Amino acid sequence: MHHEELREILADLGVSQACLARTLGVTRRAVVFWMAGGRRIPAETVRAVRLAKRRGYWTSPRGGDDEMAKKPKGKPKGKPKPC
Repeated sequence: MHHEELREILADLGVSQACLARTLGVTRRAVVFWMAGGRRIPAETVRAVRLAKRRGYWTSPRGGDDEMAKKPKGKPKGKPKPC
Protein backbone atom coordinates (compact mmCIF):
# COMPACT_ATOMS: atom_id res chain seq x y z
CA MET A 1 0.00 0.00 0.00
CA HIS A 2 1.27 3.43 -0.93
CA HIS A 3 1.10 6.26 1.60
CA GLU A 4 -1.30 8.22 -0.61
CA GLU A 5 -3.73 5.29 -0.63
CA LEU A 6 -3.54 5.09 3.17
CA ARG A 7 -4.25 8.82 3.44
CA GLU A 8 -7.21 8.56 1.06
CA ILE A 9 -8.80 5.58 2.83
CA LEU A 10 -8.46 7.15 6.29
CA ALA A 11 -9.97 10.40 5.00
CA ASP A 12 -12.90 8.50 3.47
CA LEU A 13 -13.47 6.67 6.77
CA GLY A 14 -13.05 9.82 8.89
CA VAL A 15 -10.17 8.30 10.86
CA SER A 16 -7.47 10.56 12.32
CA GLN A 17 -3.79 9.70 12.60
CA ALA A 18 -4.17 9.61 16.39
CA CYS A 19 -7.09 7.18 16.15
CA LEU A 20 -5.16 4.90 13.81
CA ALA A 21 -2.17 4.95 16.16
CA ARG A 22 -4.32 4.13 19.23
CA THR A 23 -6.15 1.33 17.46
CA LEU A 24 -2.98 -0.30 16.18
CA GLY A 25 -0.96 0.26 19.35
CA VAL A 26 1.73 2.35 17.67
CA THR A 27 2.94 5.89 18.19
CA ARG A 28 1.39 8.79 16.32
CA ARG A 29 4.87 9.56 15.06
CA ALA A 30 5.00 6.17 13.31
CA VAL A 31 1.72 6.99 11.57
CA VAL A 32 3.06 10.41 10.55
CA PHE A 33 6.07 8.68 8.93
CA TRP A 34 3.77 6.26 7.06
CA MET A 35 1.51 9.06 5.86
CA ALA A 36 4.47 11.08 4.60
CA GLY A 37 5.95 8.10 2.76
CA GLY A 38 9.02 8.12 5.00
CA ARG A 39 8.53 4.55 6.26
CA ARG A 40 7.11 1.37 4.80
CA ILE A 41 3.57 0.67 6.05
CA PRO A 42 3.57 -2.63 8.01
CA ALA A 43 1.59 -5.55 6.58
CA GLU A 44 -0.66 -5.67 9.68
CA THR A 45 -1.63 -2.04 9.13
CA VAL A 46 -2.34 -2.63 5.46
CA ARG A 47 -4.62 -5.58 6.35
CA ALA A 48 -6.50 -3.59 9.01
CA VAL A 49 -7.00 -0.57 6.75
CA ARG A 50 -8.14 -2.67 3.80
CA LEU A 51 -10.59 -4.56 6.05
CA ALA A 52 -12.01 -1.25 7.26
CA LYS A 53 -12.30 -0.06 3.66
CA ARG A 54 -14.25 -3.20 2.69
CA ARG A 55 -16.54 -2.80 5.71
CA GLY A 56 -16.96 0.90 5.11
CA TYR A 57 -16.12 1.87 8.69
CA TRP A 58 -13.33 1.85 11.26
CA THR A 59 -13.96 0.41 14.72
CA SER A 60 -12.84 1.92 17.98
CA PRO A 61 -10.44 0.05 20.28
CA ARG A 62 -12.72 0.55 23.31
CA GLY A 63 -14.09 -3.00 23.22
CA GLY A 64 -10.89 -4.53 24.55
CA ASP A 65 -10.81 -7.46 22.11
CA ASP A 66 -9.77 -7.33 18.50
CA GLU A 67 -12.89 -5.62 17.18
CA MET A 68 -11.48 -5.48 13.68
CA ALA A 69 -11.81 -9.28 13.52
CA LYS A 70 -15.34 -9.49 14.98
CA LYS A 71 -18.41 -9.73 12.82
CA PRO A 72 -21.31 -7.60 14.00
CA LYS A 73 -24.19 -9.56 15.54
CA GLY A 74 -27.57 -8.93 14.02
CA LYS A 75 -28.33 -5.95 11.88
CA PRO A 76 -25.98 -3.02 12.58
CA LYS A 77 -27.60 0.26 13.58
CA GLY A 78 -25.61 2.63 11.41
CA LYS A 79 -21.87 2.85 11.19
CA PRO A 80 -19.81 2.82 14.40
CA LYS A 81 -18.03 6.11 15.00
CA PRO A 82 -14.23 6.11 14.71
CA CYS A 83 -12.19 6.98 17.80
